[in-house]
Amino acid sequence: GILGLGKIAHKFAADLIKVPQCELVAAGSSNLNKAKTFATQYYAEHAFGSYDELVQCKEIDVIYIATPHTFHKEHTLLCLEAGKHVLCEKPFALNQHEVEEMIAKAQLNRLFLMEAIWTRFLPYMQKLLDLINDEVIGTVKYLEADFGFLAPYDPKGRLYNPQLGGGALLDIGIYPLFLAHILFGKPSHIQAGALMSDTNIDTATNILLRWGNDQLANLHCSVIAETPTQAKIYGTHGKIIVPTRWHEAKSLTVINESGEESFSFEDEYIGFAYETMEVNNCIRNGVLESSALPLSFSLELMKTMDTVRTLIDLNYPNE
Repeated sequence: GILGLGKIAHKFAADLIKVPQCELVAAGSSNLNKAKTFATQYYAEHAFGSYDELVQCKEIDVIYIATPHTFHKEHTLLCLEAGKHVLCEKPFALNQHEVEEMIAKAQLNRLFLMEAIWTRFLPYMQKLLDLINDEVIGTVKYLEADFGFLAPYDPKGRLYNPQLGGGALLDIGIYPLFLAHILFGKPSHIQAGALMSDTNIDTATNILLRWGNDQLANLHCSVIAETPTQAKIYGTHGKIIVPTRWHEAKSLTVINESGEESFSFEDEYIGFAYETMEVNNCIRNGVLESSALPLSFSLELMKTMDTVRTLIDLNYPNE
């Protein structure tokens, strides 16, 4: 089932229906006509005009949550209480305490739960991690990663509205932070600065992370300017460049002492299929969390975002 039928849900559904051994059973929205249109478009048998009806559908095994950030905890708990496994769109929730509550409920009810950081499961990311593990660029020392686009100013829209968890950090800053965490783990030092909008959300945020005196990450996110949206990983013997838009890349390039080599990963998917496959495999094998993206990882990532929020004085009224 899919709970919340915005833009991201359409992309997810378009990929899901291509995945073997997966079937979209139902679409759920607060607007029944919207749910019916969505269900017809993606060949789902059921359409529901409320989330309560969706989670009670006996044919559903797992629900993908695609509502705005501020509702992630509420809707995850709704699904878990109804006995449904959950794949919840990033960011997992608004803060550490919400994530801890979600994890506790999933573990109590013996249900699968995962944050939908689709980048983790893309073919290029698997290759990137293999290359780093094989030390093709030596020991990784430094990361540069950004994600920026120009969003029209709309104080009531999702990106600028604090009631909906707006701002660059939660929406797209999570991607560079994810990459830093997956490369280096939990940082020992965090610095951050931001530009704030009239609605008191961050429109551009710079983050500097450090791991002891050995590793550093310089990260940036923005909704007020187009930025390169590249990732560059530097090691003692070379570098890996992931081109724009790196979070959904279809290629990467290694430059080291042996020369330059590029890898491409063209396929039929938008990219959401791979996280769907991971969820499918975990549930079919009776595994309650992904080893590639465990709940402990999502919790540490949220703790880092909470620290950044404190440093830039970013607060949400409904926390």
